[in-house]
Parts: sequence; C-alpha cells; structure tokens
Amino acid sequence: MIGQALLVSGEAGIDQIVDQTFTGGGASDEDIEKLRSLYQEILASAQAHLQ
Repeated sequence: MIGQALLVSGEAGIDQIVDQTFTGGGASDEDIEKLRSLYQEILASAQAHLQ
C-alpha cells in the first residue's frame, strides 16, 4: 500500500511522509535521513515490481 502511494506521489510523497513523521521536531538529521532512505527504497521496489 505504501509502495502504491509512493508510485503516485514520487519524491514529493517521501518528503511529505518524513515531514509528517517528525512534525514535533526532536528528530536528529540521522533519523530523518534513515527514514528518507527507507522510503526511497520502498519507492524503488514499487517502481520495479508494481508498474
């Protein structure tokens, strides 16, 4: 389901998910980058297997 949503929204969707996850602040740059990397991998997998 996440992969399908990211296929539609692309990189902008990744930014939106990361921003929503860390809305209260307090996240380190490392945490943000790890989450962004995870969603980029999900998007790449979705592009390879769901299109």
